[in-house]
Parts: sequence; C-alpha cells; structure tokens
Amino acid sequence: GGPREYFLIAYDPARDRHWRIRHDAATDRLHYETSPDGQSWISHHSKPRLIPITSLHVELTSGTWQAEGDIGKAIFDDVKVAVP
Repeated sequence: GGPREYFLIAYDPARDRHWRIRHDAATDRLHYETSPDGQSWISHHSKPRLIPITSLHVELTSGTWQAEGDIGKAIFDDVKVAVP
C-alpha cells in the first residue's frame, strides 16, 4: 500500500450519522466530514491531497483498540463512490 494516516474524533451518533470524504478541486484538499442529516456537513479534518484521486483505496472497518462492555454494531449502508 501507499501512505496511511488516521485521526480520531469522538463519535456522536446524532451528529455523525453520515460520513463523507470529499475532495475540493479548488484547494486540492481532502475533507473528512460528518452530518446528522446528509444535508449540512461538519468538517473534522482537512489535508492536502498526496496521491492521485484515482489511486485511492477505500476500506470501511469498525472496532476498538480497547475492551468494551457493549460494543454495539456498525452498519455501512448506501456507500457511494463518485469520481469526477
């Protein structure tokens, strides 16, 4: 693989119902955003694009790095990948 990076945000099920990774061509930056309704978006992280957009690999996983009593479940639904 290529470069890997991660960042952490405190998950809020009401605020973070929808997730989006968006490329802004005008600034050539990637924006990591969440939304409660899929309409208004909150930016949590932004960084310059380091590799061609066509070289990106998307992987969705869930889990935790520590023991949890009630882990719940993760559902990935309605995944859309759009390349301009």
